Amino acid sequence: MPFEHRLVRMRFTRRVLFDFQQLSKEYQQAYRNQSGSDIAIVIDVDAAKELCARYRSTPQCRTKYSACVYPPAKLFSRQLFELAIGSQKVKRVLFLAGGTASGKSSVIAVMGQASRELVIMDGTLSDHAVAHNQVWRCIANGKFALIVYIYTPIEAAMTRAVDRALDRGRVVAISVFSQTHFKSQVTVRQLRECHADELNFAFRSISGLTRTELGFETIPQYESINDVQTQAEECFERELCRRGEEGSPVPEDIVAAFRKTGRKVGG
Repeated sequence: MPFEHRLVRMRFTRRVLFDFQQLSKEYQQAYRNQSGSDIAIVIDVDAAKELCARYRSTPQCRTKYSACVYPPAKLFSRQLFELAIGSQKVKRVLFLAGGTASGKSSVIAVMGQASRELVIMDGTLSDHAVAHNQVWRCIANGKFALIVYIYTPIEAAMTRAVDRALDRGRVVAISVFSQTHFKSQVTVRQLRECHADELNFAFRSISGLTRTELGFETIPQYESINDVQTQAEECFERELCRRGEEGSPVPEDIVAAFRKTGRKVGG
């Protein structure tokens, strides 16, 4: 990792470790400013990255520093989760599950206007060990836990991912994209098998503008991580060709960021 990236990570990590209370206030205030009302607490690693001034300064900086600010943003999110479930005001926790760019924000748009008795974990739920731990932390603290899994076909999700990268500079490497789609499905399946009596589940399929409520058994199941990776790579190449033919080619730095080898997701 370049020295400049290590420096950005170190400074952000220092703030998370030694200035958590202030960062927490800044984070929650940002959500209040967006809605203009007292809304549910949404815990999102991507939103936590925005607490790093260098990262949020430009779309180009989001692309450049995304990987290096991920660990401290993840640490902040986990600390905020512990703070939230330890609060007597919080009664319910909603865990969002599904691959990158699946359309989970559509659920937040509906549920996010609920009272601050609700915490929304806006993630992919790709790490079974972390998911299992957080679910049991909720149960141990007497919280109602709901898992909402959102399935979106790889092609549609990749289009959303490229759109987001062009709009905000938030790029997710294809390798990470693929892992989140495959492993989130595996995690939800395992949680259903192990905790069917303690947890509540809801499933939604999003394709284009169509949203369908359905059962988990009716969702197309991925055969392997390699299968998802191949689909994602093919969809990305089609996106590049289509946008090039339309006269709006994807910048090379964004293309490179998609193609690089990303972090390992989950176990």
